[in-house]
Amino acid sequence: MKKIRFLKPLLGMVCAAGLFLFHGCEFAPGADNLRIISCFPAEGERGVAVTASVHVIFNRSVERSGVEEHFTLRTLSGSVHGAFSWLSGKEFIYTPNAPLKTGVRHTIELPRSVRDSQGNPMAMDYLSDFYTGIDT
Repeated sequence: MKKIRFLKPLLGMVCAAGLFLFHGCEFAPGADNLRIISCFPAEGERGVAVTASVHVIFNRSVERSGVEEHFTLRTLSGSVHGAFSWLSGKEFIYTPNAPLKTGVRHTIELPRSVRDSQGNPMAMDYLSDFYTGIDT
């Protein structure tokens, strides 16, 4: 009998905690905002080929014109010019016009002003960097 009395309140607390966690994750503010779910090269990646392109995937369809207007790939010496290829409404590849510089930090930026196809902005700016060629 003592075991049952002890387990019943414990079971109730575990269930309540589980519901809180599920409920908290399910309805967390910003959980459904537009965001980047995948980017290659990955954040902090080293040894990236100078022939690499940037591949970005959002969690839902975006306004392409806004992405193309605001996306930047840059080094300390300036922007890396290139062209967009859209694979779907939420996925694109940015191919630089010339090989990337070796041994250099490259920064990918997309501001929170980028919007999904419904007009909703990203929750926050996206900033990522990678390094080409030899490990610097």
